Amino acid sequence: MTSVAGKRCISTVLLVGLFLLVLFGMASAQEQRPNIALKATASKETKVLRQGKWVVEHVPVEKAVKGDTLLYAIAYTNEGRAPATDAAIIDAIPSGMVYVVGSAAGKDAEITCSIDGGKTFHKPPLKRKVRRPDGIEEDRLVPQEMYTHIRWVIHRTVQPGMGGTVFFKTTVR
Repeated sequence: MTSVAGKRCISTVLLVGLFLLVLFGMASAQEQRPNIALKATASKETKVLRQGKWVVEHVPVEKAVKGDTLLYAIAYTNEGRAPATDAAIIDAIPSGMVYVVGSAAGKDAEITCSIDGGKTFHKPPLKRKVRRPDGIEEDRLVPQEMYTHIRWVIHRTVQPGMGGTVFFKTTVR
């Protein structure tokens, strides 16, 4: 015959066993998720005369002045154990910079932009409704100074250990 204390002991062992099973199951599930790691770099675009032709080169940014063009590269790698599908990378336009409309790029990436601090995204070039003095509304291009964020959605499966790079340019205000 099992005593009440013995029943509590068995129940506790079963409960602890169930807890550990759930805990290890959760840890296992977390280990099986994709984990996209990002590394951003910036370089300055310069024009150099090579063999009688002007070519564009990118050099490390030591100093940037008004009008300089900077190229931002964001390398991504899936450091997880599961494939990543439709991974999204969102980056804010750095303070003091103006996005060069149309400069965002990335293999297999759908590129959208925001003018509202990253709340909504639309395909560039962005337009907005403006009411003319005669009362008629028309679509006008959004000035590049209004762009706040860029989003890339990678429409290919990024396998563990694999990755790529996305880019965009800005000019210094």
